[in-house]
Amino acid sequence: MILLALGLLADVDRGSLFTVIAADIAMCVTGLAAALVTSSYLFRWLFYLVSCAFFVVVLYALLVEWPADAAAAGTDDIFGTLRVLTVVLWLGYPIIWAVGVEGFALVQSVGLTSWGYSALDILAKYVFAFLLLRWVAANEGTVGASAGATSGAALGDD
Repeated sequence: MILLALGLLADVDRGSLFTVIAADIAMCVTGLAAALVTSSYLFRWLFYLVSCAFFVVVLYALLVEWPADAAAAGTDDIFGTLRVLTVVLWLGYPIIWAVGVEGFALVQSVGLTSWGYSALDILAKYVFAFLLLRWVAANEGTVGASAGATSGAALGDD
């Protein structure tokens, strides 16, 4: 949902949005496979690296492609803020995985890594939603105008 919100906010084309969301799903699935493989240390790290490759696709879109679309849409300020929040916090997931018990086991506590993931989840999702909703409330005219331009209806139409 975060990538969908960012893509719609930046008014990216649907093909790019689909590609990035598909890469995100693939990243999550291969990351899950990396965590669940217990029979082979090599396969565990291969799944991790494949997951990171999908993450690079997501990062490329967020850092290189989508900012120009956001600037053209006039949403570059909020997009930039949410993009930085998302990228910085999402970088924490593969780092926690790598240093936690699934990876190099530098941190031996499953509880500590779970708290780390939980903190990232709360910050990434709730702070993102708060900032986005605050911006939408302050920019109803912009949001209403773009909604009317793309769907042919204005906010409040039934």
